[in-house]
Amino acid sequence: MRDRVIAFDIEMPGQKEMRLSALGITVIDKGTITDKYFYLIKIFQKKHNPETEFDPYVIKLIGITPEMVKDKPKFPEVWEEVKYVMSSGLLVAHGATGDLKALCGCMKDYGIEWEKEIEYTCTCDMGIKCYNDLGAYSLDTLCEHIGFYDLQHHDALSDSEGCARLYLDYMEKGINEEDFLYHFDTEKCIKIRPKIPKKKKR
Repeated sequence: MRDRVIAFDIEMPGQKEMRLSALGITVIDKGTITDKYFYLIKIFQKKHNPETEFDPYVIKLIGITPEMVKDKPKFPEVWEEVKYVMSSGLLVAHGATGDLKALCGCMKDYGIEWEKEIEYTCTCDMGIKCYNDLGAYSLDTLCEHIGFYDLQHHDALSDSEGCARLYLDYMEKGINEEDFLYHFDTEKCIKIRPKIPKKKKR
């Protein structure tokens, strides 16, 4: 288990554009949940499109409305507060590649640079290995299976805590996280193959 793990979850106003309406972070330090962060985020304003549309289906699903975020900080302000935390440990999310694509896509729109390549893992992928006879591997199903009944699914902070608790459960069950480490190119917004250490010459 890594000494420091950053479990995170994002929510978006729609299903097409890479915009964030909420960010939740739960920090694991030496096997213990130590810190939590939650932000509602004002949506990026476009020149030719006054506001990114909030999909009615998504509003009903996650409960975040345009009125709830209109007076909140924009993403660059939020990122300024969380960039150190997000860069301070192994990133963990459920369906992590998708969340990272949305996060980095939003950063590109604002001209924000991050580390060129980051390391991460996915609680869904590890869950399939850990509980291979469960049949369903959504975040709420897995959290219920391990006994985390307080999950408020689609609440970014609660979902990030759910990811953190799943990660800790997998470590207790003996899952080798090294088998589920991935790399993400933040500039191209794509998952890349982990680097294979070069063999030493004899």
